[in-house]
Amino acid sequence: MPSASAAPVRAACASLLRAVPDRLGSHGPRRRPVTGDPTRTAAWGDPAVTLRCGVPLPDQTVTPLVIDGFPLVTEERGGQVTYTTSDRGVNAQVVVPKAYADQGYLVLALLPALKQLPAPTAAPGA
Repeated sequence: MPSASAAPVRAACASLLRAVPDRLGSHGPRRRPVTGDPTRTAAWGDPAVTLRCGVPLPDQTVTPLVIDGFPLVTEERGGQVTYTTSDRGVNAQVVVPKAYADQGYLVLALLPALKQLPAPTAAPGA
């Protein structure tokens, strides 16, 4: 995976952030300003559902959860569930507080944008 500061990662993250919706679902939380890097992060609601782009690959030994045909590695920690893309050239992570009863629907609202992340490039000679 390229460095998080590499031009292809910056371009993919900028494209992703342009593609994310202003609202997660028809009645879900609305997009809000972020405290982190606005070229790599987005947030919705309070408590915040957050998206970070340009993250490392998740643990590849974990079987991904497949939502609408798209694999996401999930991890529950504390009061949140983290969903991380596992098959993209640039990966993104969505963190959903457990306070939201409809976590899957919130992630589902982001899938069209996440699916636009570039596919991994094959290693030379592969």
